[in-house]
Amino acid sequence: MAMESAAHPADDTGVSNDAWMARNGGRFAAIVSGGGYPVLTTVFEHEPFEPDLDSLFGFGLGRLVDGIAARVHETSA
Repeated sequence: MAMESAAHPADDTGVSNDAWMARNGGRFAAIVSGGGYPVLTTVFEHEPFEPDLDSLFGFGLGRLVDGIAARVHETSA
């Protein structure tokens, strides 16, 4: 059920992936080019990137899990 729902975000939110990206793509571009996240900027300068909700979610989830792992390691040492 979750995979099926993720495949059709407009069914849950009323907004398609393309509509969401059209609405928020400028914000993402401003964050990347704003200078506050130089590593993120470097990554996107060197790799072709076509943002979509799945890749943005995956990227964010990966950073969250990395942070949790670092904290667990830090408190268990």
